[in-house]
Amino acid sequence: MDDDLIWKALSDPSRRRIIELLHAQPRRTGDLAACFDVTRFAVMKHLDLLVEAGLVTVERRGRERWNRLALERLTPTVAGWLAQFAVGAEAEQGNLPGAVEAMAIEAAVEIDLPRRRAYQLFVEQAENWWPREGEGRVRLEAATGGWLYLDRGPGRPQMIWAVIGDARAPAAIELIGACGQKGVESARTRLVFEKAGKGRTVVHLRTDALVTLDQAGRERYRAFWRRLLTDAYASYADTQAGPAEADLDLEDDDAHGEPQSAWVAGAIR
Repeated sequence: MDDDLIWKALSDPSRRRIIELLHAQPRRTGDLAACFDVTRFAVMKHLDLLVEAGLVTVERRGRERWNRLALERLTPTVAGWLAQFAVGAEAEQGNLPGAVEAMAIEAAVEIDLPRRRAYQLFVEQAENWWPREGEGRVRLEAATGGWLYLDRGPGRPQMIWAVIGDARAPAAIELIGACGQKGVESARTRLVFEKAGKGRTVVHLRTDALVTLDQAGRERYRAFWRRLLTDAYASYADTQAGPAEADLDLEDDDAHGEPQSAWVAGAIR
């Protein structure tokens, strides 16, 4: 889909307001129209353009049309464009070790859990194993457009680390964002959960990132992902394994749960 459509959609203040309203929660078309001093037809024209740009998805429930913001489409386009200016400003002030460089990181680990359980531990129990600095709990909203964030408690702002670009339980999840790591301008991390025999799973990780890190910083960033997968996550998964876990294999039906997207298929070949 052409990114120019996104910028066209964002150029109008009414459409930007629609995006703000949908960021709070999905809304019916009539509810959105009630927020504007224009006709319902005018609001629907704005929505049509947002749908064409891929920024809004529509679900029809009977006679009602529910609209939802597609953050997975908006975030990488806007963040990637803004990053070039942030990098340029910091470079002028001498705060960066060098130019933006691309990095690719790959890792894999085999764990003694069936795939559905391995996926559940990753997305539902991140607070128990995801490494963090300071106080707070790591939360992962495992749905497209959800967030990976640090919940620092009542009255304190959340630290958003990434948006969920794709979530296909129990086979794969995609994180778009720096995931709390400094010097990372943009990143896309994909995790694929592949069956490896009865009761076992291989978790594949690939991160593609644009970074402003020196050599030592790049090594730290690479080590972060490998430690997160092979030490933090895999070690926690080992504590959860047991004879009863094998029964979950019976629930993991590929006919219903296997994703068909190209990036998932390519990651497990």
